[in-house]
Amino acid sequence: MKVVFLAHSPAPYRVEFWNQLGQYCDLSVVYEHLPQDLLHRAPEWFSVRAETYREYLYEHQTFRMLAESAAYDIAVVCGYSSIPAWDALNRFRKRKETAVLISADGGMMTGWEHPAKRWAKSVILPLADGYLVPGDVTEQYLSRYLQEKKPFYHYPFTSLKEADLKYDISRETARAYFDMHHPVIISSAGQMIRRKGFDVLREACSDLPEDTAVYLAGGPRPDWLEEHPRFFYPGFLDPLKMKCLMKASDLFVFPVRYDTWGLALSEAMAYGLPVISSDRCTAGVQLIRDHENGVLVKTGNVQALHDAVHEFLKHRIAWKQYGRQAEKDLQNRTVEQMVQAHLEAFRDIRRRRK
Repeated sequence: MKVVFLAHSPAPYRVEFWNQLGQYCDLSVVYEHLPQDLLHRAPEWFSVRAETYREYLYEHQTFRMLAESAAYDIAVVCGYSSIPAWDALNRFRKRKETAVLISADGGMMTGWEHPAKRWAKSVILPLADGYLVPGDVTEQYLSRYLQEKKPFYHYPFTSLKEADLKYDISRETARAYFDMHHPVIISSAGQMIRRKGFDVLREACSDLPEDTAVYLAGGPRPDWLEEHPRFFYPGFLDPLKMKCLMKASDLFVFPVRYDTWGLALSEAMAYGLPVISSDRCTAGVQLIRDHENGVLVKTGNVQALHDAVHEFLKHRIAWKQYGRQAEKDLQNRTVEQMVQAHLEAFRDIRRRRK
């Protein structure tokens, strides 16, 4: 089976996925951007290299030649809001032998939408034969723009392999690595941009007890985020160091104003941490059952986040059960399972087109 993906960039979690998928099919991946184009990402983030598939950079002419010369069975367009995505959808849908899928790594309705955006989605999304989504929340979101019923395929979106879930390091060793001295550690992770909501977390944690510290991974403290004596910034952490931070933590908080998915949140849940997420994080809404395997709070509501954090501090033993349940729920959410879900989708969409 010949498969081609059009993707934004060689994000490490995607490269891991493609390397495994490439063991089962003849795979090519076309990137809209290379790492050096993405100045908001630390160069170290792009640490995984292609091993089992061919890589190309999207350029209009070369992409046209690639799309017209190779007989692909499956074309997967990751996203639907860029000119290259629109180009790919139009080119591949003209080839009778090629089934076209749009892949969305999340997405949810968060309120009012500009009519022009809604119109554009209602024109672009129907160009595909089917859709790859990480769950019901995104399926419901995309279905709003479709007049005709088409197949949706769910896949367990993740950055963790089976081997990652077996990673074992003691809490003491993990804390020693970060030179942590506070008995209680709250962590979070993400780009140091306002959309990630760290300012909300900073305000919600203004009155932490002296035995508690917060570690924000992702970069140095930005100027707009006020200093706090018990807020620490370990900078960019590679996947191994992020695992170490998770193992050292007692609680993971994801206060984003909006996140298409939220890989850091699903990683924390898979590692057995109790979590608090805003309700505009697709992973949070998709994966969290409130006060069963985590807690959801209203986005941007400082008081709600403050109350949830202090509820955790008062009932830490009870909250450990949330973490245990989350770990149990996410044990099958691995890259290996993600690959198998894609292969099943590819086989099904090909059968439908015969």
